[in-house]
Amino acid sequence: MSFKKTLTLLLIIVLLIFCAKKDNTNQRISVVAKDVKLEKLAGDFGFTEGPVADAEGNVYFTDIPNSRIHKWSVDGKLSIFKENTGRANGLGFDKEGNLIVCEGGNRRLTSVDPQGKVTVLADNFEG
Repeated sequence: MSFKKTLTLLLIIVLLIFCAKKDNTNQRISVVAKDVKLEKLAGDFGFTEGPVADAEGNVYFTDIPNSRIHKWSVDGKLSIFKENTGRANGLGFDKEGNLIVCEGGNRRLTSVDPQGKVTVLADNFEG
């Protein structure tokens, strides 16, 4: 699934959950089918943000206070992709498959290649 399709699907799900209208009986209309069982996949994060999927469908997201980037793989496994991320929040992928990371605590934008090499893209403005 492409990045745009994954992001679009994620946004639709979020909008459906937060914008579910109430019917005439003042009951909330569910966006989840009655026969679907919701399952908590992981937890104990401080504050997550920045979900983005790579070309293979693996999902990366940040845990800002714990300064980590997590990876939820297509085979359903959660792992820590990177620690000491400078309180990273926003994530994205470039055309070459490098993970672009906004490191808010470090006040910089970095690129992490598939082998884990970090390159600083920007760390100041006008000097």
